[in-house]
Amino acid sequence: MSGTDLDQRVPPFKFIRQHANFVRREKERRDASTDKELLDLAMEEIEELKIRIQRDSDESQNLLEMAESEKSEAEQEANQLRALVSHLRGRVAYLQSNASQAAGDADGPDIPDSLDALKDWAEKVLAGDVVLHNRACQRL
Repeated sequence: MSGTDLDQRVPPFKFIRQHANFVRREKERRDASTDKELLDLAMEEIEELKIRIQRDSDESQNLLEMAESEKSEAEQEANQLRALVSHLRGRVAYLQSNASQAAGDADGPDIPDSLDALKDWAEKVLAGDVVLHNRACQRL
């Protein structure tokens, strides 16, 4: 039996408690013999309802404060991420500018004349961008 089936077959405790209170109140009303007893029962019920309303109001206020706090934290995180993205975009633009200037200043890339020097050149010039496989270097 899944949780959804259980919820449909067994009512939540809140509803059971409300029904038990209703049955108890009806019994007290039937047993009350005077108007004074009925009035006292009504006043007691009103006080219980006031307490329940206050408790629900407090709970709602707490939930609202938690939601506002979470919203504030999410906005702060979003602002931090926007700042990081902006910084990284600026950094990429700077690096691209430097790369294009370096490419423009040189007569061309310093490519080795022989395959024997390719491994050392690739490690020095292309480090992090291109990796030569060991088998490729063995054939050189």
